[in-house]
Amino acid sequence: MECFLQRGELARRHGDYAIVGLAAFASNGTKRLAYFGVADRAVLAPNAAQAKDLESAKAALAKDLQPPADLYHSSATKLHLARVLLERAWTKL
Repeated sequence: MECFLQRGELARRHGDYAIVGLAAFASNGTKRLAYFGVADRAVLAPNAAQAKDLESAKAALAKDLQPPADLYHSSATKLHLARVLLERAWTKL
């Protein structure tokens, strides 16, 4: 049984709260993607996790995540950052 765990987060400065974060897990061809900073609790991204390639997974995030804007970042910015984290984790999973 092969398992991989990848974790990442993006913040404005080192030590700040994360704008968006990702905990990704893969085992036996099954992936699970959990995002934080995109809702009031961690959110699974099942459509992106089931995608066969990176580009379709990044496109599927729009179905999985509807991040609220805050004082510093728009919803579109947070979704973009979620895609950046997915891209960083995808090759390691």
